[in-house]
Amino acid sequence: MLTIEVTKVVYSALAVTADATGASTSGQPAPEELTTAPTTAGAHATAGSATLHVSGKVAEENQHVKKGAFHTLDLEVDRDFTIIKHAGEWDSVARDRVRDMTEVGRGADVGAIICGEGMANICLITNHTTIIRQRIDVQVPRKRKGGTALGADRAQDKYLAQVYAAVVRHFDFDALKVVIIASPGFTKEAVHSYLLSEAVKQGNKAILSARSKFLLLHSPSHHVHSLTQILSSPEITSQLKDTKFAREGIMLDKFNKMLDSDPLRAWYGEAHVLKAAERAAVEKLLISDEIFRLNGLSNDHSGCFLKIAFNHRDVYIRQHLYQGVLFSTPGKPSVMGADCLAVVVSPTHSLANKFVLVHSCVNWDSSPDGPDGPGQAGNLGGVIQTQGRGTFAEFLAIGSEDVVECPAHLLDRGIEGWSEAASFPLGGLTAYRAVFTKAKVMTGQNVFITGIGGGVAVMALQYCVALGANVWVSSSSEGKIARAIALGALGGVNYKDPTWPKTLATLLPKSRPNLDSVIDSGGGQIVNQVTRVLKYGGTVACYGMTQGGDVPIGMGAVLKNLHFAGSTMGSRDEFKKAVAFLAKHKIRPVVHVVLPGLEHVEEGFELMRNGEQFGKIIIAVSKDHVGKL
Repeated sequence: MLTIEVTKVVYSALAVTADATGASTSGQPAPEELTTAPTTAGAHATAGSATLHVSGKVAEENQHVKKGAFHTLDLEVDRDFTIIKHAGEWDSVARDRVRDMTEVGRGADVGAIICGEGMANICLITNHTTIIRQRIDVQVPRKRKGGTALGADRAQDKYLAQVYAAVVRHFDFDALKVVIIASPGFTKEAVHSYLLSEAVKQGNKAILSARSKFLLLHSPSHHVHSLTQILSSPEITSQLKDTKFAREGIMLDKFNKMLDSDPLRAWYGEAHVLKAAERAAVEKLLISDEIFRLNGLSNDHSGCFLKIAFNHRDVYIRQHLYQGVLFSTPGKPSVMGADCLAVVVSPTHSLANKFVLVHSCVNWDSSPDGPDGPGQAGNLGGVIQTQGRGTFAEFLAIGSEDVVECPAHLLDRGIEGWSEAASFPLGGLTAYRAVFTKAKVMTGQNVFITGIGGGVAVMALQYCVALGANVWVSSSSEGKIARAIALGALGGVNYKDPTWPKTLATLLPKSRPNLDSVIDSGGGQIVNQVTRVLKYGGTVACYGMTQGGDVPIGMGAVLKNLHFAGSTMGSRDEFKKAVAFLAKHKIRPVVHVVLPGLEHVEEGFELMRNGEQFGKIIIAVSKDHVGKL
C-alpha cells in the first residue's frame, strides 16, 4: 500500500467506454460521496482510456518508497484507488468540477468530428475538457490513378455509415450549439454530405433541423490534438462566441492583448482588486496561478514548459540513413531530438533560471569553412558524436557555451511564442549558414528556395524576406506555395511539372531576369535544372538530399562559372548570429502543429513521413516535467 499527500492531480479526459448497448459511458464516483468530511471516494473505471496522474509526497513509508519522497502515479482504468479529502477542503467549485469531469458530456455545447481517410474521432467539448466518445478506424483502400482499388467504395460507405451511427448515438443536437467537422483533405465534405443525405433517408429531424450548426474546417491532421489549432482560428471565433469554452477563451485572448498593449491594467494585487470590487469597477476578473505566473522559477522551475521540435534527420535516424546512429542499450540510452527551448538550472551559469535556445552542434566553434573542434562534429540526438544525448527528454546536459538566451519577442508571446522558439535552433542555424555564409544573399537579390514547407526552407524564406531579397519558391503543393507568398515570397513553381525551370524564368522581373542564388534542400539534378536561370557566378547552396545523394554538374554550369556550395548545420558563432538576426527583425518561426506531450512522438514522425507540414512540428512536454539544462 502506498499513501501520498497529493499536491496535484491531472485527469486525462479521453474516456471512451462502452456499456452493453455500445453507447459510451464513464466509470465515475458518485459526487455525493465526496461531500462529507473526512471524505473517502472509491472509484473503479470499467473500461476506456482515461488516466489519472497523481503526484505528491509520500506520507507513509513502505519497502519501496521513503517517507517524504516525491512520487508520481498513473492510475489507469481498471485499477482501484481511494481518495481521501478532509473537512473544509470541498466547496461548490470543487464539487462542480468533479461532476464535470465524471459525468460524460455534462455541459457540452460543441460537438466535433475530427476525421481523415477511414478515421474519425467523435468528440464533445465542454468548458473544461474534450471527451472522445468514439473512435472509428476503417481500412479504406486508396484509389489509383486511372482506376479504382478493389473494395474502396464499399469500405468508404462502411466508414461513413459508422460515423453517422456514432453521431446519432452521441450528439444531442438540442444541446449542441455548434458541430465542427474537420479534416486535412476533403473527408469533411464527404462526411457532411453523407450525414445530411442519410438523415433525409431516415427522416432524422434532429440532424436536419441542425444543419445550420455544422461548421466545416481545415485540420492539420485527423488526431484530436488538432482541435487546439482549429478552435483558436480567428475565422471561427465569432461562430463559437456563445459557447461556454469560447467565452473563457475570448477573455484570455483579451487579457493577452492587454498584456501587450497596456500591461499596467493587466494585473493587480489583492488589495487593489478588493477596492475595485467595492466600487463595481471590475469588468472581468481572472485568477490563475498556472497560466500567467512562473511560480518559484528560481527554485524548482514549476510552471515552465519545455518545447521540443522535429527535424527530418530524426526520420532518417530511425531509418538508419544517418551517419553515426547510436542504438539504445539498457545501460546507455540513446535519445533523439536536436531542438528545444529550456531553462538553465546550473546555479553558477550566467544564464541560470533563464529560457535559452541550444546550439545542437558539437565541435564546431567559429570557422566558416567547417567543423574546427578537437573531436568529430555532430548534432544532438541519437548519434555517436554526442554520446546519444538528445532533446526528446526532460533533462539535457550541454556545454556551457552552447546556450543563447531566447529572444524577448518570442518569450513575451507566452506559450505560442515558446513553441516558435523551440522550432528555431537547428533549422534556424542550417538556414542561416546556407543563406548568409554560403549563398551570401544580399538586399535586392533574386533567390530561389526549393521544397518550401520544411522547417529550414521556411526559415530561409523568412531570413531573405527580412533582408529585403526577392524570393521565389518550389513545392508540389499549391497550398504551400500560397502560404509562402503570404510570408513574403513573390511566387512559386510546382516541381512535379517537368517544365518548372522555364516557368520560373517567366516569373523573374525583366529588370533582373536571373537568379543570384538557390537555397536547395533536394540535391539530385538541381544544378543542371537552374543553370539557365542563374546569373554568371551564381550560387547553389545545398543542405539536403531529398531528391538524391548524387548532384551531377553539367558543362553549362561550368561555363557560367556557377558555384555549388554544400552546407550543413553551422558553428557556434553562426548560431549566435542567427539568434541575433531573429531578435533584430522580430521573426516568428512558423509552427505547423503542437503535439501535447512526449507520448505523441509517433504522431510527429507520421506527420514528417507524410510531408504535409508547413513549418515545424513541436512537442510540448508537460509543465510538471520542465526542460532543464
